[in-house]
Amino acid sequence: MFVCVCNAVTDQRIKTVVRDGAVSLQQVRRCTGLGSGCGCCIQEARRLIEETLAARAIKSTELGETATAQREPLLLQESALLG
Repeated sequence: MFVCVCNAVTDQRIKTVVRDGAVSLQQVRRCTGLGSGCGCCIQEARRLIEETLAARAIKSTELGETATAQREPLLLQESALLG
């Protein structure tokens, strides 16, 4: 399902970015372009981010992973984008 029609950002893309380490709306926006058009998608995006973070926290607890290890892919992606 498209969450951000202006930039063709789907719910699955948002969930993937969060699973890869994004922990805030700002980080998801940087990675996807979400919300840079009309902004009608922001509320639904926030809901998806919170839902995915909660699921990721449960999984991390079950697997014994650290938050730092989960953020590494996003940090690498952001570094690549920033040059």
